Amino acid sequence: MISRGIAPATSRHLKIVLALYVGTVLVVTAAHVWGRPSNNYIIFRTAVATLLARQDLYAPHPAQHYDLYKYSPTFALLFLPFALIPYTASLVLWNLLNMVALVAAVRRLLVPDLAVIVLALALPAFAVATASAQTNALVTALIIAGFLAYEAERPWRATLAVVAGASVKIFPLAALTFAVFRPHRWRAALAAATLGSTAILLPLVVIRPSELQLLYASWHRVGEVDALDRGSSVMQLIHGMLGVDWPNWPFQVAGTLLLLLPLLIRRTRWSDPAFRRLVLASLLVYAVLFNHQAERASFVIAATGIGLWFVSPTHQPTRWRTALAILAAFGMHSALCLPVWIAIQYELYAAAPAPPNVNVMTAPSTASTPPESRSA
Repeated sequence: MISRGIAPATSRHLKIVLALYVGTVLVVTAAHVWGRPSNNYIIFRTAVATLLARQDLYAPHPAQHYDLYKYSPTFALLFLPFALIPYTASLVLWNLLNMVALVAAVRRLLVPDLAVIVLALALPAFAVATASAQTNALVTALIIAGFLAYEAERPWRATLAVVAGASVKIFPLAALTFAVFRPHRWRAALAAATLGSTAILLPLVVIRPSELQLLYASWHRVGEVDALDRGSSVMQLIHGMLGVDWPNWPFQVAGTLLLLLPLLIRRTRWSDPAFRRLVLASLLVYAVLFNHQAERASFVIAATGIGLWFVSPTHQPTRWRTALAILAAFGMHSALCLPVWIAIQYELYAAAPAPPNVNVMTAPSTASTPPESRSA
């Protein structure tokens, strides 16, 4: 069954959307190959050589690229396979990986009729992220993969996805919240401690402990400078509207509390799959709104969350809901996404459970497997 009020999408619609994703990857990649190379991608590739040479990842390298490397030492190591092949082939594979990961994650989460709607809403933001050869589509897919694995009572697999995402950018750690819904929370905590420690120490396969310690110290210094930025976040929106120069952390703490509050107040709804998917939508939008490093390339994360909210089985797609979803997903601005996030938070408190015959998941075998028979 599909969500109420949303007309079924034909296989032709899905093929069109998938063709647009593939076309986006090909056009953008060609522009970087025959035009100006992607600075972000050069940063990723350069970081691998810098790590293997046991140099400071976070120092300027003006002869190779502008801006600084701002990801974890672990991501530099994990990027090694892409650095071993020529630039053109590597860039094609990287952009395809981001596309396939996002499309596959959404299609696993939703039935095709709804997946095509979410993918269509996320397409403009995906194009922007791909134009920068950014990691955001992959990070979105890893957050969804973690959610799906927690839903299937596979905490180790779920934590692996979350830790992989956090090795790229820190905020996917918020997806550990999904373990709250599951009965085996202590197993999830053990998995988080084990796999998180492994990811932090993984660069030791190529560098010494003292060198890794210096890298994390250098990364921390870069992060302290970046923490003063506001990006395309709620903090920047308030700064622009009120002209105030307040620090970011009070807003980020407030946003985090608002994100988590429905989990505490609506504990009776933890067993409702529609409620849990709405929490996923909220987290995806939150991850951009309260990220002081958010940029236009980040909004593919929020756009995916907006799509999940739009196809929620608890509400029909009214005109205002449709207009808000399209404006926020296509506009890629915190001023447009914030009303959606407020609506999601309200619905987490107020929405009634979805009708029992409405199912937007695509894995009936997972849903029907008794929890005690599933492995980690």
